[in-house]
Amino acid sequence: MRVLSSSLKDNPHKSDISGFWRLVQSGNIPRGEPGQHEQFEFQTDAAEFAMLRVPEDYENDSKYPDFIFDGGLYAVVNVYIDEDLGERFRSLVRSFDDNRFYQVDYTPAGELRHPALLENLISPDEKRELAALLIPVKKRVADSVLFDKPRELTPDAITIAKIEEQNPILWEVNVPLDTLTPINRPHYRVLDNGEAEYTGWISTRVLGTNVSVRLPFRVDIEFHLDGNDEKFGYGDSEGSMIFYHGEDAGYFAGGSFSQMGFGVNMGNKASTDARAEPMREEAISFRQPIFGDLYRLPGRGKINYTGYNHVTWIVGDKHLAVIINGEIRYCGINFPYMALDLNREKNRNIVIGSNGQGMKYFKSIRISQLAYEQKNKFKKENLTMITRQSNNTIPNIHRLITDEKGENYWFNGCARYVMESLGEKDYDYEFFAGLTGDVFAQYYPHGEYRGDGVSDYMLGEGPTWYLREDATCYELCEGEKGFVEQLFEKCGYTSTFVTNKELRKNTGMYIQTLMSYIDKGIPVILC
Repeated sequence: MRVLSSSLKDNPHKSDISGFWRLVQSGNIPRGEPGQHEQFEFQTDAAEFAMLRVPEDYENDSKYPDFIFDGGLYAVVNVYIDEDLGERFRSLVRSFDDNRFYQVDYTPAGELRHPALLENLISPDEKRELAALLIPVKKRVADSVLFDKPRELTPDAITIAKIEEQNPILWEVNVPLDTLTPINRPHYRVLDNGEAEYTGWISTRVLGTNVSVRLPFRVDIEFHLDGNDEKFGYGDSEGSMIFYHGEDAGYFAGGSFSQMGFGVNMGNKASTDARAEPMREEAISFRQPIFGDLYRLPGRGKINYTGYNHVTWIVGDKHLAVIINGEIRYCGINFPYMALDLNREKNRNIVIGSNGQGMKYFKSIRISQLAYEQKNKFKKENLTMITRQSNNTIPNIHRLITDEKGENYWFNGCARYVMESLGEKDYDYEFFAGLTGDVFAQYYPHGEYRGDGVSDYMLGEGPTWYLREDATCYELCEGEKGFVEQLFEKCGYTSTFVTNKELRKNTGMYIQTLMSYIDKGIPVILC
């Protein structure tokens, strides 16, 4: 709504409340009725202010500014003015510490999105003045820990026919294979027999179907592999078949495509010993819609290595099921996403991919929009709050590294993001990749896995090791300042590396420290 404020046009931090109300009286500006959300008072560190709703056609030639008050979602409690308003305010804020659905709306600087508001009400006690105290709140970010865990139905407890009956199809599209859109330049062509030949080599090279659905949905893929000619190389899921709900689904929470999709036959890769047989996890792998927590079921995603495979994913509002070649490999119920209002979800493109060197041949791809049964209310007994959360989140969360642009080392993307959150623009990925030595020093771990590069190795060794460089090489040294501290010190910042032992010894203190950084909008890197 449009409001007039008691602040001054030439000095917004100064307030002239008495002059403001004289203007309102002399100009016959309606003051609104108590409880109608048209007249408010609030405080800042600088002064006390009043604001009043004014008509859209009000001509403001006064020294007081008018603006559009954004409004929003507020929590309210009624208070008598002669009460301890400060304590009632703090009590209202504290009441949201364990709220399942809402939290106090803070800015990255740790301040309320808008100062607490007071609105006059009609008091039932003529001797006491009654007011409404309002603070801004917002919906909590979805967190699966607030809900009961999902439950798996065994094949003897459910049938394919029953799953399909309870997750009915609204409409379906048989995707023409010659209309698939290559993303990030995978190998893709349509053969004379009508099949589509595809390999992405790496997980980011995918095929867009140009068919969009919202939750709940179903995807059917019929395909076969290139005989037994598996080409185990740097891909970690040879022979896999993955799809993503949205072209950006692979980037959720900084994850890679191979971690984020709905995949079968996952986790097949070359052994670390070149003489040994390849490792076959043959897993079903997926992240829960909306919440993003990972589910990985080894052995459940095995497919036929010769001949056709028919894989069905039903991501429904009653079941999340994986059916491979007519066999239920997984069927889960009571997932947290199933309790949410899915009407607010967006339509997203279904994207098909894989992770490995061998060819895949698509015979058919069918995408179905499932019917959604409107939920009138949550059932409180189905929700379980098991942890206290901070009232704040890091703003502007986004993808940390772009692997198809050659950004291969996670720590450098994290360090860039920390500096970005501090307002530093010059310390980019390439800066940290050079500073750590990841793009200069060849790294060959012997025996056990020691990470993907120099930074992984240094972080794994502990806080006291650092790299000393001369004109020709890097040398591993021990000193008072560790690897991480030295990196940020070169950027002009101090930092602290906390070991697992220290963290376990002072868990409560470090949790509070972590929360205080996040409340200031500064992320904390977890190794």
